[in-house]
Amino acid sequence: MKSESNAGTAVKTDLIVIEPLARKYWNVAGSLYFFGQLAAPIITGKEKERDLKVNQVGLALSGGFDYFVTKSFSVEFSYDLANFTSTTLDPKVGEKTTVTNFGLAHVANVDSAYLVGNPNLTTPLSFGFKFIF
Repeated sequence: MKSESNAGTAVKTDLIVIEPLARKYWNVAGSLYFFGQLAAPIITGKEKERDLKVNQVGLALSGGFDYFVTKSFSVEFSYDLANFTSTTLDPKVGEKTTVTNFGLAHVANVDSAYLVGNPNLTTPLSFGFKFIF
């Protein structure tokens, strides 16, 4: 993630994101499927300018619909039902801080992006295309 302004680059954060998940499908009709999903996102990295280490682990439960256009291509709509995250911010100078967050289904929230850059509006609704091989 990179935060820039007229004065130049304010913050550069290198993050690694790994998100294993399990998903169960139920056929609704024809090529339309309902699914439930449990994911375990893991984020780790460092903000170079302030020498800040960022580590986050979580669990996210979501549901949605998947429409298979062909055997190998689908369009997906999903909704975040519940999530839990634990974020640790460890600066080189100063105290280590751990923030724990639990959320249930909601319309939208403001995400501070680890206290870096400007807050932005995020939504639990997702839309995407998927290629299955």
